[in-house]
Amino acid sequence: MADLLSDVQHLEIRAALQDVLDTFHDTPVFLHIPSEDYVQEFMEDLAPATTVYEVNALVEYPNLTQSTVTNTEDGSILHFEVKAQIGIDDMDEVGLINGDGLPIFVPKNGHMVINEEKYEIVYFNIDGAFEQKNILCYIYGKKFAKTL
Repeated sequence: MADLLSDVQHLEIRAALQDVLDTFHDTPVFLHIPSEDYVQEFMEDLAPATTVYEVNALVEYPNLTQSTVTNTEDGSILHFEVKAQIGIDDMDEVGLINGDGLPIFVPKNGHMVINEEKYEIVYFNIDGAFEQKNILCYIYGKKFAKTL
């Protein structure tokens, strides 16, 4: 069966979606991802060296009418205090996406700073498959006890 959309139409739709993300994703998020030698530095009781990536996101803070608890894809329960919605293409542009189209970080191994508040990355998921490539990444965070 022939594809309903041409390659050019796929690119046009993806560009239109990116325009929407560029419009509404207006909060800077600084992702601090440990470098590859994290284990060695951790073993020496030193703070891990991190690489900082800046991306813009649509940031959501749950309130009393929203749940801060959700089920993950693997069935576990997730508690979070902030959710950052980031475009996969934006993450790819700064080097946060690997060759398989997945984020390069591991939950609980790194943090993000949003509006000068530091959050542990507790979970992420990708969504919005379009022409074999996702559109969005959701990163869930839990506030550290101390602020910057």
